[in-house]
Amino acid sequence: FAIGRLGDMFANEVRPGGRMSVMVRTRPLKQLEIEPRVSSAVLYKDGKQTYRETAATLGAIWFFDANQSIRAIVQRTLLDRLPEPGVTEEHDRAKVASVTYTWRRSMGTVLYVGASVQKGRFPLSSLSRGTEAFVKLQVDYDELKRGLL
Repeated sequence: FAIGRLGDMFANEVRPGGRMSVMVRTRPLKQLEIEPRVSSAVLYKDGKQTYRETAATLGAIWFFDANQSIRAIVQRTLLDRLPEPGVTEEHDRAKVASVTYTWRRSMGTVLYVGASVQKGRFPLSSLSRGTEAFVKLQVDYDELKRGLL
């Protein structure tokens, strides 16, 4: 948590404002880990709010065993910046959701299979959407060299 004078990189000024971030990691069940997170920042110029950014994330991991898990993440972001000389007006709203299955053969050899969906407005007048599916295999070079895979 911070309140006071914060740097505004786009306006190249130090301004009054504040930022905060809260995160809690909990294990309500042996196999389930839940991590909600909220962060926010605001900046002011001449007593008026010129910048506001908020992000809220909820992550959860279900551990099937020591080698397999599935992770889900949902995130929502908001950004509003008023125009001023030398600084462009910005409005951004986005939602992202993803799910990833992980299988660990060893510390260095891991298989990831997942998908994500994104929906947002960048800027507010244009709608942007995206869906992605992926498979990633990370291989430990030493295991590969020794022929353990």
